[in-house]
This record gives sequence, structure tokens and C-alpha cells, in this order.
Amino acid sequence: MALLLGAGAVLYLVGWIGVSFSKLIQAAVSRQREFLALLETRKTDRNGFTKRVREWLLNWERNRPPELARSLEESWKKRAEFYAAVDKMLTTEQRSHLSHRLQDYIDDFRYLAAQKTAVARND
Repeated sequence: MALLLGAGAVLYLVGWIGVSFSKLIQAAVSRQREFLALLETRKTDRNGFTKRVREWLLNWERNRPPELARSLEESWKKRAEFYAAVDKMLTTEQRSHLSHRLQDYIDDFRYLAAQKTAVARND
């Protein structure tokens, strides 16, 4: 019985992931269409195009279907709950190791960002 419940839970999870990715792909295609339509306007209205591109980029989530927006919000909340639960299970040593590892990534990103800025100045 437990095996059937476990298999059912796995199938449910796989189905939920499939539906979620399907919604994300649909939203991405919709955004791509919006962007292509926006690109067409640059030929006729250069100044307006710049304003519309800025607006489009700043309000990225504006035209998301409500169901997708709810699904993504729920996903973020569940992920945050997961991380909080994992954090509670970590030992002091594990937490310290994770902290140092994350700091290494932060340092790497800062280094790369500084390199890109230096390259841009030389162009």
C-alpha cells in the first residue's frame, strides 16, 4: 500500500512539473511575440521604441496569465519553506561551510563584474 502511495505521489509530482513547465513555455512564447511586435515599431518610432522597450523590461511580469503568476508565487513560497527547513537541519559546521562557499561565489561574481566593467571602459 505504501509503495502505491509513493508511486502515486511521484506521478503527481511529475505531472505537476510538466504542467508548470508547459505554462512557463506558453508565457515565454507570449513574451517573445510581444518582443517581436515591439521590435517592429523601432523602424517607425525610434524614440517611442526606446521608451516601450524600457517599460517592457521593467514590467516583465505584467502580462503573465493569473494562473501562471499564482503558480510561480506558490513555487517561490514552497522553495523558501524548503530552504528554511534545510537550514534548521544544518549543524553549525555545515552552516559555516555553506556560508564560506557562498562567500566564494559572491567574491567570484564581484571579480567577474569588475572585469566586465574594466573591459567596457577600454572599449
